[in-house]
Amino acid sequence: MGLNTNINKTSGASFFFWGGLDSLILRPGAAVSESDNLRFNIDPYVTYYDPANNRHKLMGRYFSVKNQTGTSEADQSNQSDVKYAEYQFQRKMDRIGMILSAGGVYIGTAVKAPLYGDTTFTSRNMAAYLQLDQKLFDRLNLSGGFRYEQNAIFTPEIIEYRIGGQVAQRDTVPGGEIKEAKPVFRIGASYEVGQATFLRASWGQGYRFPSIAEKFIYTLFGGTPILPNVDLNSETGWSAEIGLRQGFKVGGFSGFLDLAAFTSEYQDMMEFNLVLGSFPPSFQSQNVGDTRIRGYEASVTGKGKLFGMETTVLAGYTYIDPKFKEWASLDSLKFGSAAFRQTEAYQNAINSSICSSGRSCANILKYRYRHTAKVDIESRAGMFSVGVSAIYNSFMENIDEVFEALVVPGCAN
Repeated sequence: MGLNTNINKTSGASFFFWGGLDSLILRPGAAVSESDNLRFNIDPYVTYYDPANNRHKLMGRYFSVKNQTGTSEADQSNQSDVKYAEYQFQRKMDRIGMILSAGGVYIGTAVKAPLYGDTTFTSRNMAAYLQLDQKLFDRLNLSGGFRYEQNAIFTPEIIEYRIGGQVAQRDTVPGGEIKEAKPVFRIGASYEVGQATFLRASWGQGYRFPSIAEKFIYTLFGGTPILPNVDLNSETGWSAEIGLRQGFKVGGFSGFLDLAAFTSEYQDMMEFNLVLGSFPPSFQSQNVGDTRIRGYEASVTGKGKLFGMETTVLAGYTYIDPKFKEWASLDSLKFGSAAFRQTEAYQNAINSSICSSGRSCANILKYRYRHTAKVDIESRAGMFSVGVSAIYNSFMENIDEVFEALVVPGCAN
């Protein structure tokens, strides 16, 4: 058994300034955010093996956050408490090569902030899970499991958001609670094809319930309103991967080469979007529809002697093709009907900088890099180590159009 704890106190300020691609200016009256933050957590845990060698684990956490944050426009302070508890049972059945893991999780959160109408919101997540891992023929490993989640947010029935002491917006939550429950499943397999050669495949579902911030935030930043969305739906999806991992040894250097291809699909993906027709321009977390992200990656990890020093290497490259399933062409944006302008395809495209006048209007999700690469090399000699790290991201092709048009002109060029 044991107890871990940590306390962290910070203070600072952040600001935004932009004069163009070749000049930076701090505009008079620009939003400056100052903050003083205090965070601490207490984590108790117990692990027990019964006479049958079954493992029982009980883990807990109490996490407290107090942020005193604000700008000249709005008080953005918040205080929250998180309580976490998990029980996990594991049984190894050596005779049949199977491991059974099962357990339950509870997460409770209480948040109070001017950002959320200066009232207290509480949320609860409860989940039960089961996973089976099976080894066959000393080469094949199979894994499968499920998790059942129940989420709830408890609020006042009437929520009032105030700016400068005046009620700026009012929302109603029938019964003062929002509840939802869903199961998710996953399966996977790994097969040792030959010496240090492993082939793997996996498929799993995903589920994300909207956070309190995504549903209920109301504030201003740089004169831009950030609006709540009590009707925001949860995001679901699935992902699949196939990969090959190959071990190698060259002289005194050994490691692994890993190649993988993957695909993911999301339904009702949540993103902060421009609210069409609003003035001044405002943002809100919205369901942008269904999306698909496909790609592949390659990585090399290894260690050995380099110039007489113990050296580790980590290098990788990832390519993704992230797309909206509903997307409009440049011509349809110009000549589409009034009914078409209400569709997800129109909203996704018209909010995107890549569809600005004279541009291609290519279908790519906002704020994504198609190409990323990283290399990290570290060598150690005695008490000392030296290393180099480099990260490359390709051009971010698509951002919110409002930033290019009004807020930070030229940033998308």
